[in-house]
Amino acid sequence: MLEQINLEIEALLKDYTHPDSLYKKIDGTKTMLENARYELKKLEGIMEKEQLDVEKMSQTSLKTLFYKCLGTHDKQVAKEKEEALAAVLKYESCKKSVDELTDKLSQLTNKHYEMSKVQDKLDALYEEKRRVMASLNMPEYAKIGQLEKEMSFIRREIKELKEAITPGNMAINTLNEAIELLDSAGDWGTWDLLGGGLVADMMKHDKIDKAKQAILNAQTYVQRLQVELQDVNMSLDSSIHITGGAVFADFFFDGLIADWYMQSKISQSRDNVVAICGKIRKIVSTLSTQLNHKEKDLEAKEREIKCIIRGDLSNGKE
Repeated sequence: MLEQINLEIEALLKDYTHPDSLYKKIDGTKTMLENARYELKKLEGIMEKEQLDVEKMSQTSLKTLFYKCLGTHDKQVAKEKEEALAAVLKYESCKKSVDELTDKLSQLTNKHYEMSKVQDKLDALYEEKRRVMASLNMPEYAKIGQLEKEMSFIRREIKELKEAITPGNMAINTLNEAIELLDSAGDWGTWDLLGGGLVADMMKHDKIDKAKQAILNAQTYVQRLQVELQDVNMSLDSSIHITGGAVFADFFFDGLIADWYMQSKISQSRDNVVAICGKIRKIVSTLSTQLNHKEKDLEAKEREIKCIIRGDLSNGKE
């Protein structure tokens, strides 16, 4: 009887997430979405003021936008055009955040509904298991029941840590990609300064364009990380919080808005990305350490249960 109940519980726990945990994620995602929509509305206002075609320009490459809005790099850049270009770049970043957060909120809401039903089934099974164990009147079974309850909680923590580590690692990978692209842009920029001409200039901006896309991809993963960290009682450094994509866009684009042709600005943007990557790497390292400890705790409790089953309770407590 107990074995069958345990099998049913194990099957339900395989893809289980506690409804309370999902509710926290839903609440956090709603806040992020509200901020993103507010930011998007502001950017749309700037775009309308500048009479820019949002859809058309958001699909244009970064290199083309620079030439379109700023002209060639030997011209004086007007303040209004700088703001217009910044709005175009940040709009794309912010719109991506709104779309992804909207989709994420829908997924979380559906999952919360499903997990609430699973929780009801688990509660019923745990109650049935408690009654069966009480009827056996054996202290060893009570001890096993307590250990299994503790193991269930640890497994939940392990799952939450892994769910946070995954987007963190993905963010690190895409930020490293952006760093390599900005390094390459800097190399082409040096050649440009030495007389590389149009080819060097085009290659430099092609690398910057690709770096921009890598930054947008990283933003997606950092956004997911920000949501998942709520489950493990951690938060992002305030300098890399994602509020509608604005901070990420500011960090990368502001260094390249007015003086995009200057070699120092490429280097500055690279340093900003390296700084963000380092902070995320530190968070992932902390999460990985916690995961290692939790996995060891789980193994220890599994060994203790085996000792109890063998009738060697004293060894199980060592």
